[in-house]
Amino acid sequence: MRPDCYPGLAACASPEPTTELALSQSEDWHSLRIGVNGMITIAPGLRLTADMAYLPYVSVSGLDTHHQRQARFRKAAPGTACSSKPC
Repeated sequence: MRPDCYPGLAACASPEPTTELALSQSEDWHSLRIGVNGMITIAPGLRLTADMAYLPYVSVSGLDTHHQRQARFRKAAPGTACSSKPC
């Protein structure tokens, strides 16, 4: 055992084989975008471009899978609560 390792310390565990899948992640985004864009020439070689958008509906759902564990963890959009059950 290395002298800087203590029993149970994760950093001291044996490394996993690189042929095994450890983590995967999937995300699903849905949104409604209402917007405009425009361009105006101010002078030869100088133009102003603008892009404006309003998003009245945005939803995101994410799933982290830790293949070496039995648990699955979901991510919630900011401002919402989420447990180990589907959001």
